[in-house]
Amino acid sequence: MNLLRTLLAPLSPAPFCLDIGANEGGYIWSILQARPEATVHAFEPLHHFYKHCERRFAGEPNVHILPLGISNKEEYVEGLAVHEAWTLDKPERAKKGRNAASLEREGPGTFPVMFTTVDAHIRLQHTPPPPVEFIKLDTDGYEARVLAGATATLLRDRPLILIELSYMVDDIGDSVDDMLTHLYETLGYRLLLEDGSTPTQAEMYAQWPWHTSFDAAAVPVERLAGLERR
Repeated sequence: MNLLRTLLAPLSPAPFCLDIGANEGGYIWSILQARPEATVHAFEPLHHFYKHCERRFAGEPNVHILPLGISNKEEYVEGLAVHEAWTLDKPERAKKGRNAASLEREGPGTFPVMFTTVDAHIRLQHTPPPPVEFIKLDTDGYEARVLAGATATLLRDRPLILIELSYMVDDIGDSVDDMLTHLYETLGYRLLLEDGSTPTQAEMYAQWPWHTSFDAAAVPVERLAGLERR
């Protein structure tokens, strides 16, 4: 099962989408290939990736690249270093991954980051946007707080979510158990994996592949049957 294709297929002709942790914009490109009329709000607090996305999508009027971090609260952090932006409040346990070279381009100094929440961002739109239909979420271990700050939006709009689940979360980020509890119990979502399985919360935690990162679809339970048949 190609999870991205599965999640993009049921979207409307001009969906409103969020890309949280845009990196170099690969998923923005994929959304536009599937739905050229999509509106995408993409969030990337790291300067190098933000500027890269700005240049890459300069000719796309419906793509908005925002130099913001997404969390469970609105706050301004004046002095984050690159490794702290990557791992937020546990920099001493950071692990260099495939993006290490790009991260080093940020330089040795610190930089300010404004954090907001999905719910706050949606509230502040001057023209209320249509319902959020799709979210890509890749925050390297901080998915729990992003989901907490998006609770109102997720309960109201019931978007489909492509989420990267990382082996690093319990080491340097949020609790896997907390994230799964919020996703399954509070939000009423289920995970759909690439093999087509839909594990329970207990199965998901017990079978967690600690050695790697992998993509999963987070799907409202009431929409799951339709996607499983694709």
